[in-house]
Amino acid sequence: MKKTALLLTLFLILFSGCIGSKPLVDSTTSTTTQITTTSTTIMPGLGQPEKGDLVSIDYTVTWQDEVFDTSIKVEAETSPNKELIESMHPRGFEPLQFIVDVESADPASRTFSITVKTMKIGDTHSITEPAEIFGWTRKEELVQTQPRSFTLPIFETLSSKEFQTLFEKTPKKDMQISWYKHWNSTVTDIEADTISIRHNAVNGSIYTGLGGTIKIETRAETIKTTFNPELGKTFLTPDKRYLTYTDAGPDTVIADYNHPLAGKTVQIKITLKNITSP
Repeated sequence: MKKTALLLTLFLILFSGCIGSKPLVDSTTSTTTQITTTSTTIMPGLGQPEKGDLVSIDYTVTWQDEVFDTSIKVEAETSPNKELIESMHPRGFEPLQFIVDVESADPASRTFSITVKTMKIGDTHSITEPAEIFGWTRKEELVQTQPRSFTLPIFETLSSKEFQTLFEKTPKKDMQISWYKHWNSTVTDIEADTISIRHNAVNGSIYTGLGGTIKIETRAETIKTTFNPELGKTFLTPDKRYLTYTDAGPDTVIADYNHPLAGKTVQIKITLKNITSP
């Protein structure tokens, strides 16, 4: 019982949004998370920003003329990384706000502050910087080899505690439960401290997951799931990590949780929109 429950738990973890397990070190999410922001209403100002001023900028981050992040919707829509950029801006596209501080401990805030202090409203400057200023440092421990397939029993017996942990429901006989969206399962029996379930997977069905598709194969007593990744495309996982599948073999896939710009030198275009003095 413990072995099958362990397999079930492992599969749920590996397929919750993507096939991979959580990396040893979390990667940074987007440019906007690295700068101090505020919801203060911006009013047009005059002159050049000074220390302590609240400024509003539009920005676009590119590498080899390809847009990887931007605050401008039209630039995101024309980028081959459109889906990734849109996922990095779930509240929509709007100028970035931050407090000018050329001595900031945050490298991105310091770099942006130094740049805008030479600008007036409407000016556009381009700078070239290593992606590390946004925390996008390449870490080899974020490149992981992960299993491509899992085999699970059609009939499972779980403890009441395990059932509650996995499904967050109080079991009832004949209850239909969603088993991580790939198929429904049925509670077939309830004993004193054990819950029996049957997985109702459909043989040959294919589900779309983050970064690829999952094929289901059912046999007399088992279910086999096989992940087919979309190689070379970066996704943002539900827990805000970057994920790129770089290779796939018969039994494993290579998952890279580094930002796609990690270790590269990027170009950043900045347009000063507004200044508000304290």
